[in-house]
Amino acid sequence: MTIIAAAICIFIGGLNLFSSLWGYLYINEHYYPINDLQLFVAGIFGVLAFILGLISGITSLRRKHLALSITGMCSIIVSVPVMILEIVASARAHHGVVSPLGILVFHAPPIVLATLSLILVALSTHEFS
Repeated sequence: MTIIAAAICIFIGGLNLFSSLWGYLYINEHYYPINDLQLFVAGIFGVLAFILGLISGITSLRRKHLALSITGMCSIIVSVPVMILEIVASARAHHGVVSPLGILVFHAPPIVLATLSLILVALSTHEFS
């Protein structure tokens, strides 16, 4: 489950990085300039959550390094709300609207999957070496 949550995080982070770079490289008279730094920071958090979540998923599947597994899962749980706050702040800075359905569809599954993985790993701590 953690690997799936990490994959969703890289998708969200990749979209934020793409939006940030697109706004920096291509701004014409029909587009409002977007706040590149906020989307860039949200993208970086998504990439870091992916890296730590992937490592966490692999170590939890191999039943080794309990602390590393828990750290990766917690990084996903922490980074997704940071990404939400950065996206909302970027939209409000330019009088945009953030869809609650978009936040629910894209940002809730990583939190739920990482939390469930954390619970399952915490319940099976005696299996880790």
